Amino acid sequence: MSSLEQIRLAMASTNDIFNHEVFGKRNFNALDEVYTVQSRILPPGGPAISGRAEIKQFWANFIQSANASAAVLTPLDVMEAGDGVVEIGKAVLTLSPDVTSTAEVVFNRSRFMLVSYPMA
Repeated sequence: MSSLEQIRLAMASTNDIFNHEVFGKRNFNALDEVYTVQSRILPPGGPAISGRAEIKQFWANFIQSANASAAVLTPLDVMEAGDGVVEIGKAVLTLSPDVTSTAEVVFNRSRFMLVSYPMA
């Protein structure tokens, strides 16, 4: 198995943690397995968020306020970039903004890009 294929498998495992643990079980401490302390995220329409604690707070607030139950991340491309790897993909989020209703909204216009470098 190539090193890029091993990286793809590791990214799929991380995406699974994000969907099942963080969104599905609301286990926000599992984000420690998804983000490093130097991570940054760029939420659509909002400012960049830096640091694991701040990112955990962002996702906790978002998931709870939108009553989100799933985030299926699908890689569209994974490529080497110098010493790192870039993953480009799409996200399908399942939300139930009205907590008194059983209706769900599936939001599938989200995209993501992950740039990963080996830890020193």
